[in-house]
Amino acid sequence: MAEGDLSPSALKAVAEHLGVLREVARRHPALRRSVQPHIEDVRRLATSALFYSFCLRNPKLFRLWGSLLADLAFFFGELSAPHTRFVGALPLEEMIEAESADFRRLDAADVCGRNSLWNRAAERAFEQATRSALLNRSFGVWWFDTGFVYHLTHLTFYLSRWGGTREPFTCQFRTNLERATRWSMAVADADLVAECVVAASYSQPDAGGDDLIDLILARQLDGGAIQRGPSCDHDPVTEFEQFRHTTLVGLWALSQYASDHGVELTLDLEGPDPRLAAREPPAPDAEELRLLDDLVSRYADVTQDHLADAERTLAWQVSRRIQGRRPFRCDQHHLEDLHDGLPDVPAELSLPRALTKTLLELAGGHACGACSSRLLDALRAIAGTGPSGDDQLHRLLGRFLALPLVAN
Repeated sequence: MAEGDLSPSALKAVAEHLGVLREVARRHPALRRSVQPHIEDVRRLATSALFYSFCLRNPKLFRLWGSLLADLAFFFGELSAPHTRFVGALPLEEMIEAESADFRRLDAADVCGRNSLWNRAAERAFEQATRSALLNRSFGVWWFDTGFVYHLTHLTFYLSRWGGTREPFTCQFRTNLERATRWSMAVADADLVAECVVAASYSQPDAGGDDLIDLILARQLDGGAIQRGPSCDHDPVTEFEQFRHTTLVGLWALSQYASDHGVELTLDLEGPDPRLAAREPPAPDAEELRLLDDLVSRYADVTQDHLADAERTLAWQVSRRIQGRRPFRCDQHHLEDLHDGLPDVPAELSLPRALTKTLLELAGGHACGACSSRLLDALRAIAGTGPSGDDQLHRLLGRFLALPLVAN
């Protein structure tokens, strides 16, 4: 294997597997020995000069390769001392402080802790985390999105030292986690639901979660993979790789739940059939941009006074046929979107489709003022950054904001 073959994406896949297997093995000790033959090749790679050379040439990937080393040391005790000496030889203070966000610094500090290393930068990162607003303030449901829930659950993992203590957690934090869990259930995201199961177990006694486990199990395919979103019968089959992360986090949640309830798991380590799974929806494409372009051109220089009643009715009817949740909605309609979509919440709209739907609602005279205000504030902020190269969507955004139906 050449050093160029050690890509960040490949290491991320390996690190995700090791991290989840570590947590499952901590709760189910019999797994620890049985999994060793399956990760022997990873052990050989991580003790090779090739791997150490990759680490030295890629210090910015410390959170990735450092995590992999720490988890291998969990499974193969003889690796712990040499790995710790190697990691300790790097400028860890600078590597933690150089991270651009508090959350990333906490990631790096956690890697230091799992490598049996500690320094002032790691200590500062954890001290800052204990002053997080999530611990001393309750957040309303309108704050929650995928990134917010992800931040909340990972803060739980780190501050609890992977389930070692519940000391940092407050009533406000548990309220936030309970709301995040309900939000994740409402949007039917099995990946986030699984993270919430583990976070609840780590942060509070008697966490329960039977209904959460039911959702995760309901997403399991015949081959063992767990898919993140609700199944769609019309979607063709895709590769198991598409479901790797959700499957791993789901396994973690199931093992944590089983441990909390005194159930010992028997795990099949052969893995699922890679031919099973369902294709994810396609990303927004040129056709969406073309339709938005046509609509913006149609409504150029048009005000509400120019629109006949029949055209307003048609615009409103068409807007209602564009399915999906939009960002930047007011509190009422944010919750309405979630409630109306249960149990099969449609995917969130791409920006071109969200703008198309909004423009048709404005033309139909049925747009919510609060929703429109939030959306337009966000769009103006995006437009203010200026286009990057040949950015068709950015140019369309400027034309959209200049429309009389939008500006007025």
